[in-house]
Amino acid sequence: MFLETAGAQGSSFLPKVFSYQKREKNTMIEIEEFEKHLKETTLSEKTVGSYVGGLKHYATMYDEITTAKVDDYKKRCIPIHKPKTINLRLCALISYAKWKKIDLDVKPIQVQEPIFAEAILTQKEYGKTLQYLLSKGQNDWYLLLRLLACTGLRISESYQVTYGDLKLTRKVIMGKGTKTRVIWFPLKFRKEIQPYIQGHKDKEPVVHYGASYIRSKLQRLQKKLHIKCRLSPHEFRRFYARQIYKKTRDVYLVKDLLGHASTRTTMRYLRVSVSSVSLRMSRLVDW
Repeated sequence: MFLETAGAQGSSFLPKVFSYQKREKNTMIEIEEFEKHLKETTLSEKTVGSYVGGLKHYATMYDEITTAKVDDYKKRCIPIHKPKTINLRLCALISYAKWKKIDLDVKPIQVQEPIFAEAILTQKEYGKTLQYLLSKGQNDWYLLLRLLACTGLRISESYQVTYGDLKLTRKVIMGKGTKTRVIWFPLKFRKEIQPYIQGHKDKEPVVHYGASYIRSKLQRLQKKLHIKCRLSPHEFRRFYARQIYKKTRDVYLVKDLLGHASTRTTMRYLRVSVSSVSLRMSRLVDW
């Protein structure tokens, strides 16, 4: 349970800070079983870790998951945690409740979504990365990044794609949350990757590196090539979304291609760079 610390005597005007006491091993919240369940889903390794961490944090303060207790947990967290962190933990609790068939009615904190990002992967940086990989003979990495950027796949979904699939126009995959969707292999993509799929068996998976290794590889590439944005597998999914939207201006098409449940989620992928917003505002505000 949270303990309120008032600080020095006579300092009641200071903001109240909440801390908490750690519970003994909790028998009502099944953390280990929940983690096993998550690992059997299509959630990424990073998401699984975040959800388990969120559930562990909640379990240090409460012995069961109910709407009243989760609401109280949310209110207690607001003074000391960022909204994004709190919402991620609430997602973990909602996922746990769904798994255990617990009736939970909890709403996330409403956060105004910015229309910009500090840095995004540009087309020039994307091309520069591909050229570097080819110059070093790292054809498998070239193929991986092309696959992510031309299909909008999550890294966790990419393991379902085989070399035989790359000869087709589309494939039905199991997406996030056990939802299926169609991904497309465009003609230009299929033509350009032909030299890099020769000699591979049709049933052989295209991606054979672990997600953590892929992330560390991209971070090294980011530093080596002086790329401004944080280079990650998901940045290529965002790049795909921005490119499709730039050519079509159809947010519903992008939503469908990415497999999102709402356009609000899709809009996060369509953020532009700070410099672009700054330039546009300078042109608009001329009075």
